[in-house]
Amino acid sequence: MPLISFGAILTFAETIEKDNKNFYQKSVTEMADSDIKTFFENLIKIKDKQIKIIQRIRRENVSEMILEPINDFTREPFLFNPDLINAANPEKLINTARKAEERNLQYYTTAAKKIKSLPEVATALKQLSKKQKNLLKQMEAF
Repeated sequence: MPLISFGAILTFAETIEKDNKNFYQKSVTEMADSDIKTFFENLIKIKDKQIKIIQRIRRENVSEMILEPINDFTREPFLFNPDLINAANPEKLINTARKAEERNLQYYTTAAKKIKSLPEVATALKQLSKKQKNLLKQMEAF
């Protein structure tokens, strides 16, 4: 499905953040107390913040939604369905989380390039990319 507008890009960004948050929430409910569980609980808070950032970007730039359409940008390369993996296997949970966050990083990077005609939005997406890079660095500890 093509992402042909400012609104579609931000709606999909919110969707992927919510999907990640849901994956972390389901994982935490099944996981025994551990450093990984604590990290996932922190990820839930991070995802909440990122969802709020995306919603703020949409609200603050709503007048920009009518500007030029976006071309050659689709959801398909960024779709990821993190099935709930047995919480007894924390290594697989971390690997799935890493893949999901790498997908987010790639999405924000690509979206910022596609929406460069809206500099404020492109800058906000680049900032989300930086947050994703930092998050991935934190995952390296596991």
